[in-house]
Amino acid sequence: MRGLIVMLLLLSVGLWTSVGAGQSAAPAWLRQPQTFGMLPLVPEEAQEMGISVNGIWAGFGGGHPILTFPPFVKRVGEAFGEDADAFVRANHEAGMQVVCGINGIEGMQLVRAGIENWEALSCRNADGEKVLWGNPEEQCYVMCTNNPDWVAWEIDYGKRGIDLGADVVLIDTPQGQAIANLFVRAGFCSACMNTFHAYLAKRYTEDELKTRFGLETWDNAAVVQRLRMPVAAPDEAMTYTKRIEREPLFAEYLHCMEAASFETRKTLVEALRDHAKSKNRRIALSTNAFNLGTNNPFGYWVRGLMFADLVDFFAYENSHCPAGLPFQEEPLPRGKWAAYHRLAYAVKGVRSAAVVGAGALGKTYFPMLASGKTVNAWMGVLAAEAYAANGAYIMYYFDAPANARQSMWASSEAVARFVRGHEELYTGALRSGSSVAVLVLANDRGRSIPGVYPSYLGFLQAFTEGNYPVDVLFAGDDQFMKDQLSAGDLKPYDTLIVPSPIDPTPRQQRILREFLAAGGRLVCQEPERMGIDSTLEPTSMPGLRGEAKRGSGVLSVLGGEVTPTSMDDAASRYFAEAQAADRSAIFGIAESLGLKSLLPDRQDGTIAAFPIAQPESHRYVVHLVNYDVDPDADEVRPVETLRVAPALPANFGTVKSVELHLPESATPQALEFAADGTVHIPRIGLHATLVIQAAG
Repeated sequence: MRGLIVMLLLLSVGLWTSVGAGQSAAPAWLRQPQTFGMLPLVPEEAQEMGISVNGIWAGFGGGHPILTFPPFVKRVGEAFGEDADAFVRANHEAGMQVVCGINGIEGMQLVRAGIENWEALSCRNADGEKVLWGNPEEQCYVMCTNNPDWVAWEIDYGKRGIDLGADVVLIDTPQGQAIANLFVRAGFCSACMNTFHAYLAKRYTEDELKTRFGLETWDNAAVVQRLRMPVAAPDEAMTYTKRIEREPLFAEYLHCMEAASFETRKTLVEALRDHAKSKNRRIALSTNAFNLGTNNPFGYWVRGLMFADLVDFFAYENSHCPAGLPFQEEPLPRGKWAAYHRLAYAVKGVRSAAVVGAGALGKTYFPMLASGKTVNAWMGVLAAEAYAANGAYIMYYFDAPANARQSMWASSEAVARFVRGHEELYTGALRSGSSVAVLVLANDRGRSIPGVYPSYLGFLQAFTEGNYPVDVLFAGDDQFMKDQLSAGDLKPYDTLIVPSPIDPTPRQQRILREFLAAGGRLVCQEPERMGIDSTLEPTSMPGLRGEAKRGSGVLSVLGGEVTPTSMDDAASRYFAEAQAADRSAIFGIAESLGLKSLLPDRQDGTIAAFPIAQPESHRYVVHLVNYDVDPDADEVRPVETLRVAPALPANFGTVKSVELHLPESATPQALEFAADGTVHIPRIGLHATLVIQAAG
């Protein structure tokens, strides 16, 4: 049991992983909805649970690229022993994908057992000591991604997994020594310091190093002492802002560790892709991004999105963290994940997979063991939401006591089986058909703002609760992620909401100015950063500072002042505090943009409608998710007589039929499309799918 606790704690810090470098390289199966298992199961059991990717955490911690973590996958060991070929063959015959996981920075005992010189590859703290990751009894030491010999080991490990038949390679904890410094004060070994020295030498002259940082000569030990966490006033010193005020060199160090980690992950990914190509294999590469890169505990950004261009999809640990801290978990209905799923899809164009945070799972799992109660409903709602909101779900299930499959994952299994049985309703471009989109511009300015992108997260939270249909778009920072935004991306939309903080590239500025001048409506907080005149006419609309005509378009400017630590617009406040006044203001903005709620009678957040327009099939699909969980009864409170007002595209045509697909029924239920354009649903439980078919 101690090992299980340690595993949960490790995962709560140890993030997750995604697949492939560039959407064009992604295998075809990623275009279909997938259900992921946490650790590999025997194929028969995985199939029964609706799992299609058998063990996204495979290869992690066990010293073997695929057959991993023996204490937690006992039945796999009993069935296959050390015969990885038989395990892979059995999974492929069952139609499932197999995973190889690469540890990243976590040097667990079984991993180290196969590395003769592991101590030379491990990282150090400011006192030169090896650093533990997690429970001391587990003796898991932090390895160093700045050490080329460790990167070579990672490459070899991944190649072994590919040669064994892995379809997915998951690269864990991609942030490397940047995150190791935050959580366990590692990042001070000779490899890290040599990397930092080379980084500074490229950026600054010797005179600049002297005048800006007081570096007369370079001495590893002296630099380490400057960078270590100050002992005095630990609460104050913990924050990123205070720490760089005290030691400006630390900002350079942290940026160096981030950039170095990116380069080593790029080296790893390119080596694995080249190896797969040489074997005539098309693999998917994945990496983790805790909360999709929106966590920044104490102002330290746990950067995950920076690896987006290296991989094919994300597989990430998630929780609702309004203060930017990990290990939080707001209960439903506030603790929705829809904003993260929608952003992940916008970034990669395929369904990325999310799993409940390990800390939250531990708080659920162990009380379940002690009480004997079941906790299926919460997991089932998160699973249903994932597929409704353009994402995928990971069942955190492994061989464990207390019949966890029946006590914790039964509802998730039912959702997985429903999705697998109705794949045609979950495929395609996954656009809502709305004329309004929220455009997220990746940049560095959110580093010290709780939640990094709190305005985006607040807008999507409110739009989900109010059931206003919007799409989500994404554009890279042109540093780690290419800026691939084009005018064509904006053509389907009349209105763009560009939430702060922003630092747009020149290309992004030009495209957004042209969109506005050509007649679009642009809603933002910092128009001047896009080169747009911010002179405004006052407006009485709550949440807006003012509006103005710009060319043929309309500029609407959000209220609130952007500072290094906050933005104070209605959306960011709503993300942080969930106050009714801020939600009302966002609803008012939505209505002013011409949006209408798909569930006009239910805008309290307890049920949400996620539309998908499928013009190629002449279909309009609305996935409905009921968030109203009764934790004591472990069930979702059913919804009676729900009125849906679908926002059918203008060219949809004549409605031919309306059907309601319920998970408890093999046959869809025929419904009427009323003269006022609404559909009345008699009753739904956890989730349901409405399908409106057009003639033709």
